[in-house]
Amino acid sequence: MAAYRLKVLRVQPLEDGYLVETNKGKKRVTVWNQSAQLKWSNAWREQMTALGHQAVEKFIPNMNKKKYIRYQGKYFVLSHVPEGRKPDVSNDWDLETAGRVYAQYHHAVEQVEPKTTLVNHTPFSDDFFIQGSKWIKEGIQEIEQKEHPTLIDELIYSN
Repeated sequence: MAAYRLKVLRVQPLEDGYLVETNKGKKRVTVWNQSAQLKWSNAWREQMTALGHQAVEKFIPNMNKKKYIRYQGKYFVLSHVPEGRKPDVSNDWDLETAGRVYAQYHHAVEQVEPKTTLVNHTPFSDDFFIQGSKWIKEGIQEIEQKEHPTLIDELIYSN
């Protein structure tokens, strides 16, 4: 972490990287295999920030002003860990807010220049969609259990 002028206090492995406690707070290190995906991900994060979202895991530039460190053919990226909590799937306000942010994410992705998107990307496998996000699965299960789903529930469920 010398490239970021940080002292590591504790490291916890995650599925796609590491949660790192430093002398300047919690940070997340993610590992990327392809530079095109890294550039695309950085672009939509910057766009979300430009739209006014402050709880975006923006990539932190290192001392060389790069937002990654390349090591053994992989890209290591450091980002802040936004404070907050998971949305409560039984709370309509949380679901509405999550839906609004999700829509804004899609808007941000549309604003990313085509040259930063993946040209020869690998199509998603069925397994990618089956596994999905635990949060989305929990939300869908919660909606399915409701006797009288709300309009927001119906919108989320249909998408």
